Amino acid sequence: MSIPTNIDAARLNQEDSMEILKLINGCLHCTDEQEFHDLLLSFTAFLGFEFTLYGYTNTAYNKRHYAKVVNLSNPKEWAKEYTCNNYLLNDPVMHETELRINAEINLSFIYWDAYGWQLSPQQQHVIDRRKHFGLLHGCSVFVNSHKKDFTFLISFASNTLLPNARVEAIAKMVAAHLLAARKRLDMLMLVGSLSKKEQKVAQEMMQGKTNQEIANKIGITGHTVKFHIKNIFGKLQVSNRLQASAILLAERYLSV
Repeated sequence: MSIPTNIDAARLNQEDSMEILKLINGCLHCTDEQEFHDLLLSFTAFLGFEFTLYGYTNTAYNKRHYAKVVNLSNPKEWAKEYTCNNYLLNDPVMHETELRINAEINLSFIYWDAYGWQLSPQQQHVIDRRKHFGLLHGCSVFVNSHKKDFTFLISFASNTLLPNARVEAIAKMVAAHLLAARKRLDMLMLVGSLSKKEQKVAQEMMQGKTNQEIANKIGITGHTVKFHIKNIFGKLQVSNRLQASAILLAERYLSV
């Protein structure tokens, strides 16, 4: 597989530019996960690919990161086999991504099956199985947040279309916006899971008030405040007030 060596040579036309602006605008305004997924599927079709999935590491302010992979249009049989056989451990795309992240590369485009290292038998098996389900050609783009607390990767695949310099240029242009949208949605879902009473307690807690001060302000007992704060910590996946306030403040600004 040949790799374009100069993405400056990718001349984007007016339609490309309009689609990029449309995607960026969609990233800024999407308010739920389904809307985000529809946006990605539309963008995938515009690029000319049939299959797509994305993965990301959730933001957790107590550093408990974990990776989540979301299959949007890959064959269900392939997605099931991939998960059941834990192919992620031997996926050459993931290995290449880890190599580049470890090299402090925060934005990069990966052409599938064009690696600078020798594939292991297990990695070749993953490629063979992927091609068996019609994902003959593909590419991925990943981006790290500035604080390196959130990583986003999206992959495109086709049984006919070869990724090229145009796809690389566009993918790199929009990757950071996709990351920001996914991160914002995670924040919205975390904070949105709080009950109305928990939201009231959380707002007072953000102002540095003690349990008793919160109790006096809202008109509940100190024991009830403690109960609500415990639930807030659980829903926001944090272990103290400082971490909870960080998420609440981030959600406030990301929602603007």
